[in-house]
Amino acid sequence: MADWLNTAFQSFDYALLEFGHNLHNNAGGFFDGFMKFITVFGDGGIILILLSLCLIAFKKTRKIGITMLGAIAIGAIITNITIKPLVARPRPFADQSSVYYTWWKAVGAVQESEFSFPSGHSTASMAAMMAFFLAGNKKYSWTGFILALLIGFSRIYLCVHYPSDVLFGFIVGIIAGSLSYLIVWLAYKYLKNTKLGDILYDKDVITLYNFVRNKYFNKNKTVSESVSNASANENNVALESDSAVLNDNQNNKDSSCNIDKNNVLESQNAEDDAKNIENVVVDTKNIE
Repeated sequence: MADWLNTAFQSFDYALLEFGHNLHNNAGGFFDGFMKFITVFGDGGIILILLSLCLIAFKKTRKIGITMLGAIAIGAIITNITIKPLVARPRPFADQSSVYYTWWKAVGAVQESEFSFPSGHSTASMAAMMAFFLAGNKKYSWTGFILALLIGFSRIYLCVHYPSDVLFGFIVGIIAGSLSYLIVWLAYKYLKNTKLGDILYDKDVITLYNFVRNKYFNKNKTVSESVSNASANENNVALESDSAVLNDNQNNKDSSCNIDKNNVLESQNAEDDAKNIENVVVDTKNIE
């Protein structure tokens, strides 16, 4: 397969690689640093993944971020995991006797590992930008393709990929971005008004963080809080029972005091009545 690609795309690959080398010569290496900077955006798809996660964090851009992240994952599965090992095409600079090796050395000899076909940078960048275009506002989202094209051209300029590698990387990226958009669209449609859909699509980043923290990381804390709450409730019950006992004792004391006071008053009234009777008797005697 690798030999067939080298033969079938020989003229195409040579023409564009020569164009990149002539641009380097005519500009005196002016674009070397810029191309090395641009190509970093596709390294392992890390920056594009971080960008996707940032978009996922906010409710208004979450659909775009999920679509981009899915596109990058699908593109990596197709390109890096499946096609590259099967085709096993060496990079242009692998043959030190070729002119491509000389051109690669001239622009800085950027080191790359693994195989060449298709371009992983081109796949990741086009997949992410295709997803960004489809899920975003098309009035502005088309500008993402500029970044993808620049990343792809930087791979040719630095002579680390054949142009045919970049071309097929773009094709895989377009497919990956479209598949991801379709999957996310279906998910939004069928998970609407469900608990999972509410968690993924309608909550802001703070709510999502609190949900994940409470569900998966605060289990031990929740158990300890439950135990402490239970012990606190037991203490409250004990205190309430003690206070009830004290109130009963106090009520009993008050009742006994009231009884004693009533008895004293009754005895005093009885004595007064007896004295009054005696005075009446004395008065009747005096009258007689």
